Amino acid sequence: MSNSPHYQRACTWLAVLIATVSVALACSTMLVSPETSAASNVPNPPTNVTAIASTTTNTVTVSWAFSPLGLTPDRARVIAYDGTISVGRATCTLPVCTTMQVPGLTVGTIYTFVVKAGVQNGYSVGTTSAPVQVVSTCLVAGACVTVNANDPEGLADHVAAGLLHGIDSTVPTSLVRPLDIQNWRTATGPAACSSGTCIGAVQFNTIRQADPSATVTAILSANWYQSSFEPYRECGSYAICLSGNWPKPWGGAQTPWANWTAYDSFISNVVTKVEANGQTVNYWDLLNEPPSQTANLVGLLDAQDSTNLTNTELEQWLLHTYDAVRAADPNAKVVCPSFESFQSFPGEAAPGGQLLDFSTFLAFAQANGMDCNAFSWHEINYNPTATDFNDQPENVTAHVQMFRNLLASYPTFRQAQIFINEYLPSSVPTYGTQSYESMPGWAVGYISALEAAGVSGANLSCGGQGCSNLLDGLLVSTGPSVAPSATYWPYWFYAQMTGNVVPVTTSAEQISGFATLDPASGTVRVLLGRHETEVGGNTSPESVSMAVNGPWGNGPVTVDLQDLANVSGAVSEPSITTVIAEAVNGVVTVLIPSIGAYDAYAITMIPMTPAAALAAPPAANTPPSAS
Repeated sequence: MSNSPHYQRACTWLAVLIATVSVALACSTMLVSPETSAASNVPNPPTNVTAIASTTTNTVTVSWAFSPLGLTPDRARVIAYDGTISVGRATCTLPVCTTMQVPGLTVGTIYTFVVKAGVQNGYSVGTTSAPVQVVSTCLVAGACVTVNANDPEGLADHVAAGLLHGIDSTVPTSLVRPLDIQNWRTATGPAACSSGTCIGAVQFNTIRQADPSATVTAILSANWYQSSFEPYRECGSYAICLSGNWPKPWGGAQTPWANWTAYDSFISNVVTKVEANGQTVNYWDLLNEPPSQTANLVGLLDAQDSTNLTNTELEQWLLHTYDAVRAADPNAKVVCPSFESFQSFPGEAAPGGQLLDFSTFLAFAQANGMDCNAFSWHEINYNPTATDFNDQPENVTAHVQMFRNLLASYPTFRQAQIFINEYLPSSVPTYGTQSYESMPGWAVGYISALEAAGVSGANLSCGGQGCSNLLDGLLVSTGPSVAPSATYWPYWFYAQMTGNVVPVTTSAEQISGFATLDPASGTVRVLLGRHETEVGGNTSPESVSMAVNGPWGNGPVTVDLQDLANVSGAVSEPSITTVIAEAVNGVVTVLIPSIGAYDAYAITMIPMTPAAALAAPPAANTPPSAS
């Protein structure tokens, strides 16, 4: 899907750019550089600031011009205000933009927008737009959805159908094959080896047996961790760690720079032995989530090593791993690397957070001849990061576009793939009761965002038993066996969505859709998902009106609706409600009177043959309903 135009759809605070840019988004607490500075050190304020509300979505487009006098700005900051309250801000840079779309605003609210011109020293005083009210043209339901099946955008290749670990010999193949998994990510080692480098060998072989054609990425840092981990590396023994009140984690892997020769040899041996055993690894992931200076209880390094970590050490860690892989196999494909989150420029992360950012790493990688085949990061945050206005799935699409803008400055990497090799938070947030990964509506939201972004592949994240034998939460344990969970069924339907991807637009950011057209049969399939936040979101049921423009002309269309509700435990295949609708000038309207805050719907629309139409009951004169 990476060459398909549908990834260009506008998304969270994504700038519409006059030139190729990278957009850095921020919540109201982010201070990448001083908010204001001495007038001689910053550009003059912007001029001609305008704000225009969309007629179809809850989006406002803000535009401005820069003063030709004084310093030339290299960034612009847009701040949205509801009265005197700041409700979000975004910064665009590399290079600067003069237009920005601000979505996700509240219908009926009057906003003003302040734009500041900036350089690293700080920002100018702001120029304020005239007030603008966000209005909705969706008058028939809580949200309106439009599917244009007459505008195909490329073949459906299910880029979001990927898993992280999640399988063992107890998982029935009959539950795996229907999902058409495209990408697996795990760790592997030779079948006969020392205990450290054997990590994942059994799981890798199980994946290959269950899904022989899938692309498999192997995580090399997992091998190193298992091989060199010491439980009391930081302080020597349990007694010393306890009595000295050492910060946790006490245990961790050996830092590679403690003995580069041993590390390089270890990595090369893993690659050589795995390939000699006939195990096909499509990509070698150099380093999963490069550590930050804030130690994690399950991090790669102990607390002391994490606290003392530097960017230079991380860069050398990645370079040595890259060189060792290519020394073992010059044709091996590598992922450089898998960052914990998307950070596009220095200082974007909170203090103590992710050290490396993509701008810094891309410059280092190109300067050191790292021929990276793919880049990746994880989209697993519950709360908005410094780059996000909110926590909606559309942030993924914005991040991918920003990264493409960054890649444009590095010719070496213009053909590199983009992976999101962990997505959807798998743990329960401190403010909630359920993980987003277990909610069908959120799953569809991420499927839609990843498809719109045009990534080359994406993998669900996982936690606990989900990583072992529950397909990242798509299955639940039923005692001696496993069974589908509520989130299994969106992916089951997603696998059936063949043919061409067609565009879906929605009037509300919390409703997402993905749709395909089978040109041979004229069948349109649509996944709709609602993804409200657990705190502060609208958790009441909502109605959705969906207009589908298909290749049908006038005549009856069969509409099958499946309610993919957010329920716990084992869930059997959702029942189908079938109605007959009348296409008028090729348009069929479907009304879903109630969709829960975390629910999804699967809709299949098939034009009826003349014979079937004669035998069918009269088509509905009103929009078919899911009730």
